[in-house]
Amino acid sequence: MRAASLRDLRCWSELTLLSRRAVAIAPRENEVISFDIRAYLDNLTMSDLDLETILGELRQREPIFHRRAFGTSRDDLEAMTAEDFFEIGASGRIYHRDFVIANLLERYQQPERHDWTCRDFSIRRLAENLYLMNYTLDEPGRTTLRTTIWQSSGGSWKIVFHQGTIAGRAANVKIARGVELTQPPPNAIDHQNDR
Repeated sequence: MRAASLRDLRCWSELTLLSRRAVAIAPRENEVISFDIRAYLDNLTMSDLDLETILGELRQREPIFHRRAFGTSRDDLEAMTAEDFFEIGASGRIYHRDFVIANLLERYQQPERHDWTCRDFSIRRLAENLYLMNYTLDEPGRTTLRTTIWQSSGGSWKIVFHQGTIAGRAANVKIARGVELTQPPPNAIDHQNDR
């Protein structure tokens, strides 16, 4: 009998629970797998299914600071960011929590003008309650690769770190001696456009 994983569970064509035993047929090998389901579930610390649930929760929050349903007040923004939060803009500039919050409070005075498409989400567990999320954000005129580190804290989510990196044709990529060089956007000093 081979060891089973929850990744296997998603592929099994048939799963039968018999009190504490689970019997499954793996589709590729046509192999019958039997194991103690309670012991198996008790030993899980982070399963693929847990990551999928977390990914679903965090996808709703991205792109960060553009989902106003999660709050727009200083208290809301402080609650959703770690005290040592910082982000790296597309220009490479570093923005700390207080600066970002001050900028957001100004921006939230106007209606949200963005309905950007996020795609290609992935998530990885870095440590207990700490997750790295990557995705692609399609904005008018540019595409950025985004990374956010999220921390689960007291039943809520906090942003620890964020970075946006310009990618693709819209990024003004030039080829020099076979190496791609990305030029910063012309208005890189503007935090909103530097994200």
